[in-house]
Amino acid sequence: MLCQATLPVWVVTRGAVAAEDDAELTEPAAAALWGLGRVAALEQPRVSGGLLDVPAELDDRTAALLAQVLRQSEEDELAVRPAGIFGRRLIPAPATTAQE
Repeated sequence: MLCQATLPVWVVTRGAVAAEDDAELTEPAAAALWGLGRVAALEQPRVSGGLLDVPAELDDRTAALLAQVLRQSEEDELAVRPAGIFGRRLIPAPATTAQE
């Protein structure tokens, strides 16, 4: 009898997303992997844990935050940075005046 795994599958990248205002994307291929991960999550929602982006160097604090996310996060798209855990959010665009 085959046993099916019930653990979530997480896609973990480095440099795929800019989590802070002054941050730059450093790995365009990893950003493309995020896009693929989004599609996979839509097609296989039962097995998808989500998408995680981590810094190039994991210090003790960042590793602890990463472990926390894997244990108890309800979010499915996160960036773990030394400053904290960042989730994807939509924010309103600034108001502009119509140009004639």
